[in-house]
Amino acid sequence: HPTSAAAAVLNEAASVAADLPPSQVPDPGQYLYYRTTQGSIQDSGAPLGERNFLLYSTETIDTWVAPDGSGRQRIVVAAPHLLYPADQSAWEAAGSPNYEVQSAGVFDTKFPSTTRIGGPLIEEVNGENYLAYPDDSRIPTDPSALKQYLNRYDHNSGPATTFIIAGDLLQEGASPALRSALFQVIEQLPGVKVLGPTKDEAGRPGLGIALDVGTGDRSVLVFNTKTSAVLGLKSLVGPSASVYGVPVPEGTQAGFTNFGPTGVVSSTSVVPH
Repeated sequence: HPTSAAAAVLNEAASVAADLPPSQVPDPGQYLYYRTTQGSIQDSGAPLGERNFLLYSTETIDTWVAPDGSGRQRIVVAAPHLLYPADQSAWEAAGSPNYEVQSAGVFDTKFPSTTRIGGPLIEEVNGENYLAYPDDSRIPTDPSALKQYLNRYDHNSGPATTFIIAGDLLQEGASPALRSALFQVIEQLPGVKVLGPTKDEAGRPGLGIALDVGTGDRSVLVFNTKTSAVLGLKSLVGPSASVYGVPVPEGTQAGFTNFGPTGVVSSTSVVPH
């Protein structure tokens, strides 16, 4: 029986997830496709003694991956922008420093490949890189066993890390049984709370679940209550915070990940809708 608003919401999400149809698995010649868009605050990398500016960097990653790790990944990096537009004049006067943030561009790679540019890659012994296929067949779906599995996976680094990893695993073709168990694991994390109606970074409406850490920083998971699909994750800074030594107001979004469409497709040029 639920004992809190968060438990009631997450129990319902677990039930919805359990009733979903079985996940598709790529047959030979097919690929699992998924899209993520992520952003984070970066510093301008100013030399010691000079003013450091905060910029926001975003990128969208389209991944087509077969169970053997072959496939394609297309990364579109947007031009970084200043976190505070009011800094524009001072930033330009300082020479528009941007030493630490990757420049805008498109990086399109077929795998296996000797190229390694971001993304979830695994490097094989022979030096070739393969895409990591999100195979959940070895992940336990009993909530207690899953919790122990995640604790070993993240080296017992704490509830906040478990919260984020669980949010990531809810995407990319997770089976209904695993999705249900993940919501139950999140329910058991101490301090989980319901935020109510919340939008992800793309403006899609959902329900927000939050977990605060000791520093006051907050992780937010936004999901669709009708389908249990996770729309995105956000990271918000706590009170009296600074990022790369620059003071920022409480609640500033330090980073986000949005999850786009996913599905099994017949080639590395097909995007499901």
